[in-house]
Parts: sequence; C-alpha cells; structure tokens
Amino acid sequence: MENNSQKIFTNKAISVATFFGGPIAAGFLISKNYKVFGDENAARNSIFIGIISTVLLFAGIFMIPEHIIDKIPQALIPGIYTAIIAGLVEKLQGQKIKDFLSENGQKASNWQAAGYGLIGLLIIASFLFVMIFAIPTEGYEKNITVDKNVKLHYSKDIEDLKSERIASVIKQSGFMEGSEGADLFLNTEENFYRLKFVLPDTSVLSDTMLLTDFNGFENYLNYNLNFDKKIEIGFTDINLLNNFELKEIEIDNQQVYEPILYLQPYQINDFHKIYYNSSMPIEDVKKVENTVKRLRAYFPVNQRIDIVFLNTEPDYTIKFFVVKDLWQNDGVTKRLKSTVDYIKSNGVDKNINLVLIDNQTFEEKKI
Repeated sequence: MENNSQKIFTNKAISVATFFGGPIAAGFLISKNYKVFGDENAARNSIFIGIISTVLLFAGIFMIPEHIIDKIPQALIPGIYTAIIAGLVEKLQGQKIKDFLSENGQKASNWQAAGYGLIGLLIIASFLFVMIFAIPTEGYEKNITVDKNVKLHYSKDIEDLKSERIASVIKQSGFMEGSEGADLFLNTEENFYRLKFVLPDTSVLSDTMLLTDFNGFENYLNYNLNFDKKIEIGFTDINLLNNFELKEIEIDNQQVYEPILYLQPYQINDFHKIYYNSSMPIEDVKKVENTVKRLRAYFPVNQRIDIVFLNTEPDYTIKFFVVKDLWQNDGVTKRLKSTVDYIKSNGVDKNINLVLIDNQTFEEKKI
C-alpha cells in the first residue's frame, strides 16, 4: 500500500455503524475504504448506493401494514440489513482489508465507526420526519392552523371555506386554549362531519366530567356553525387506526332552550337579549338591536324577550319565543312578520327566515 498513514474500517466496525446508522452509514465507511485503496469511482458509487438503499429500505417499511410491523421485533430489521451489508463488505473488501492490515496499515477505531453510525441515525431521523410530515395522511390531505399549537387536518372532499369556519369557531370557543400542541382530524362520514381528537389514553373515555365537556363543545360547534350536516366529535389513536365514539351525556335541563347555552349573548337592556352564532356579523346584530329599541310597543322595556338570530347560510334565521297556543293567531304572526320586514329595512340585505319557539316545550315551527 502506498499510503499506510490512512486508517481502514474493518468489517466489524462497519457492522457497528450499519446497525445504528443504516445503509447510509455503511456507504460512507465503505467509500472511505475504497479511497484508501485508491478506487475513487467505487468510493463515489458506495455513497450513492448507501443513500438509495436507505430510501428503498424505509419506503418498503412504510408499505408494510402496521399490524404486521407491530409484531416484528425492533432489532430484527437492523439485524437483517447489517448481516447483508457485512456479507457484501466481506465479498468486496474483505481480502483488501486483510492485505492492508498485514502491511502494517492501521485500523480505524470502533468508536469512530459508531460516530458515523450516529450521523447516519440523525440523517435517517430527518428523512423519516420529512416523510411523516410531508406526505399527507390519506383522508386528511389538507390542513389549516387553528391556533399557535393546534392544527386541523381535513379531507380534500371538504370545502376549504367550511374548514376555515370550523377552525375559526374552534379558536373562538377557547376549548383548545392552553394546549401545548394538538392535531385534530376532520372528515366526512355518511350524513355528518367527524371531528377526531387524538386519544393517547383510552381511560378518559370513562371520565364523565371530561365527556360532558366534549359534549358541550360538540353542541357549541353545531349551534354556532349551522352547517348542512352535523359535526360529531370522536377520538382516534396516535396512528389513526382505531376510532372511538363520544358517549352522549344527557343534560337534564328542560327549563332552558339549549342553543342559548352555546350561542353568543348580546345584551340590549335588562330585559332584552339577542343570542347569535359566531358567523353572524355583529353589525347585523346591532341592526336587530336598533329595531327592538324602536318598536317599543312590540318589545316593552319591562318584559323579558329573548331573540335568537342565526346566520344559516345563505339566509338568516330569527326565532321568537311564542306560546304554542298563539302560533295560529294571525295578529301575532303578522306582527312578527312586520318586525322581520322592519329589520330588513334597517339595512339587513339577506333574506330572514322566521321561526317560532314554544316557551314550554321548545318545539319549533317555521312561519
């Protein structure tokens, strides 16, 4: 050998680096050996083959179904490719390594090889990170930022505008406030939208207080969004393989019209209040307020009258609490219709649907 000052990596050292750093680490060490042997072309090819082998290896692993991967011992796959590379090194460089060492050539330390293995491990980790976050999860091809640490992933079948509105309402609700980081997943299932939370611990499914919070949040979303299809909350594991439904917790409170528990309140005075959903422009809420203040005969200042005013795209919907016995009273319905007309004349450009709510049963009827 013309240059005995250079050190060679033995098959054992290369195997150590390969086990921890994969084929890419092996490619670098094999390349360094070829440089010592004076074969620059083989040195370049070794690095290229190491990179390609690493990509193919992990692409193949990604293609293996998760239920099969879970059953494979963690050390088996590294053990297999380490054995294969050790055999190749022995075949391609084994004799040259022996000749180099027999002519007083020096061996590179196993610690140095381990260092290359660590570098290979970091490269693989970076590659996997890019693979995981760059390739969209099937069924959740798009995403939108809800808040600083919260991201909503959604199906390509869901309109961007709807996803933006959902993200906006989630943020406005404050439900995810204080979260250190969360990914939510939204897709379409039959006649409803499914919003999934990642569930690292299934024991929370028996926590009644927590489930009550999620039930309330589900109601908040639906009453504030008023989509064509209901949003139902569910849970999934970190691999998005196992799904769990949200158990409904019945709230026994028949004395309150449930939607107003989740809508936004706008106080007109001590007796009059408007409840509106989050997508309703506040300017139009104020126009209803002006109508109430002007129609004092219809809205006495000493009588409690609540109004529900909703943005139900493409129209608005206004709901008044009226005893069911008066639903067929022409005088009452004409007065309410004239109130709606007056609201529109105050600058509300959209069509407004009129709905009556019974004060006792909360049954509804569209007029």
